[in-house]
Amino acid sequence: MKMLQVPHRMYSESSRSGLPRCMPMASQILSDILGRKIQTIADPQNVGALGAAMLAAQGLGIYKSVDEATAAIPLGALYEPNTANKAVYDRTYAVYTKLYDSNKKHFAALNGL
Repeated sequence: MKMLQVPHRMYSESSRSGLPRCMPMASQILSDILGRKIQTIADPQNVGALGAAMLAAQGLGIYKSVDEATAAIPLGALYEPNTANKAVYDRTYAVYTKLYDSNKKHFAALNGL
């Protein structure tokens, strides 16, 4: 995952809602694989609507900036990357890509049945 770059800002921490928020193990695995902190929010339900409302509030002057608006969102768990786990995921991913390449034509044949 590349760093999200916005003019004059760069995010080194990822925020996640939805599945990773509902499945802590998924958030930890994602943090390990990406080598980045994963910050969840306290209540991910309707997070899209919440984001739109925060941007609208900023546009209306209720918040002076997007940073101020997002600071008002209650945070959930923070997941820190485990470098030992990343090494395992990197090794298994290397094997997976070789398996995928070697089985690609076989899966294509199965899909044609």
